[in-house]
Order: sequence, then structure tokens, then C-alpha cells
Amino acid sequence: AASSSSSCSDEEEAACEEHRNKINRLYEQIEAVIARRVDVKQEAHQAAKRHHIELDNASKYSTAKLAKAFLQVPDNLQRAADSVKVQDFEGDKDLRQLNEGLLQMQKVVDGSLRKFGVAMMEVEDQPFDPQKHEAMFAVPMPGKPPNTIFHVLEPGYTIHERTLRAA
Repeated sequence: AASSSSSCSDEEEAACEEHRNKINRLYEQIEAVIARRVDVKQEAHQAAKRHHIELDNASKYSTAKLAKAFLQVPDNLQRAADSVKVQDFEGDKDLRQLNEGLLQMQKVVDGSLRKFGVAMMEVEDQPFDPQKHEAMFAVPMPGKPPNTIFHVLEPGYTIHERTLRAA
């Protein structure tokens, strides 16, 4: 006898269950794709951020090798200025003019270096920092705390806060 109830046959029930399982798997795949999309967006954002930092650093520090080689110029200008004593200027007008030109050249060179972010370190009476300084010797100095720099043999330079040449 035939029944008029609306119940599904076992075959239909199995087919419905199979469709429900497929739908659930598709929902899981959609959720996985959405999660992966979020991850990819975050990775892309981080990559763009790293790229921006690398470009900025490349721009800032691209001149570092040239600047380091160029430091011989201010070093030699300073040696020339230090080689003449004040009393030598008194009787020699030409020497005085030459020294004035030398001082002007030092200002021009210093200004040019500063335009590219290169600056001389002020290290005298500062605590020794191995990241910025090279010690030739360590001697206790009366009236100064231990590890204080009291004499600079060769000035150090930074380029955009990064050590270019240790003092």
C-alpha cells in the first residue's frame, strides 16, 4: 500500500545528506579563501611597508661610500689649519689670507656634507660607545668618569644617525 506521507525515501535522504555535506564543504572552502585573502592583504601591506623602508634607506645611505672616501678632504683641511700657529699670522699677511681661505673652504665642505646627512660626531667628554668609537688606549683620567673620551685622534662622522666612520 502506498503511503501519502511526505517523508523522503532512504535514497532521497541520502542524496539530501550528500548535498548538505557538499554545501558545508563549500562553506568551509569559502571561509578558508576569505581567511587566506586577509592573510594575503596583510602580507602585501607588510611587503609594501618593507619596500618603502628599503627605498628610504637606499636614498639616505646611497652616498655612504662616496661620503666615507670624501672624509679625507675635511681631515686634510683640518690638518692644514692645525699646522699653523696664531703667532705665525701676526707677521705674515699672505699666511693670514691663506688661513682665511682655508677656514672658508672648511665651512663649504662641512655644509656640503651636511646637505647629504653627514655630520661630525662630538665625542670629547662623552662615554665610550664601541658602536661609534674606536679606542686606541684606555687611561684613567683624573676628574673624569671611567670610559670617558678625553682626546680624539681622528673625528668620527655619522650619516643620518648611522655611524659612517668611528671616532
